[in-house]
Amino acid sequence: MGDMMPNLSKHAPIMPEKTCPVETELYNRLHERLADVKRTFEHTLEITPETPEPDEKTYNLIVAPLADLHQQNLLTWGKALKGDGLLLASTWGAHSCAELTNAGITVNSQPTIQSIGDTLTRLKFALPVLDRDLLTLTFSSGKKLSEKLMHWGFLSEPFSEDQVELYCTQNPHPSGHIPVTIEVLYISAWRPHHSQQQPLEPGNYTVKIGSFPE
Repeated sequence: MGDMMPNLSKHAPIMPEKTCPVETELYNRLHERLADVKRTFEHTLEITPETPEPDEKTYNLIVAPLADLHQQNLLTWGKALKGDGLLLASTWGAHSCAELTNAGITVNSQPTIQSIGDTLTRLKFALPVLDRDLLTLTFSSGKKLSEKLMHWGFLSEPFSEDQVELYCTQNPHPSGHIPVTIEVLYISAWRPHHSQQQPLEPGNYTVKIGSFPE
């Protein structure tokens, strides 16, 4: 958190201690998305597990890496933004761990792009943009895979030995390690402001379709 910070993408992300290489890479990917935002953010906040609830209408930029993007958090962060302030966030997506589901392993549900987009619209964020990464990660043992997926919130309990054996049989990998597919969702959305582009009312237009060459 800081004041008079130029574009936050020029600064090192604020990462929790003991961040693993995957988390570090995903933090960096989120911050890289600021490179396309051609403006300065004077009052910024980066969300970490220790961040208290922010004051309303205080920040020009809020960054929430690998955060829980449920409605209450999005509502709170939207209120903390000044007019024309930017929310940039990432989270795990619903298309993660399909291999586990196919092996009969129960995976905790994650949001879809559509559900997050619907929530942003319902909360009246402006100009929302959503995209995603699909990553194939490999682990040297079922225990390490299980521990990491529990840490990330995909699992509520560790694998059994039988589940690991079935999983490895169904998902062989050339390296001999155990693969899993992870979806990461990224969002950017703005607090509404009169200076932003506004869509035309239905039925209004500036160019007739008939004017385009066939």
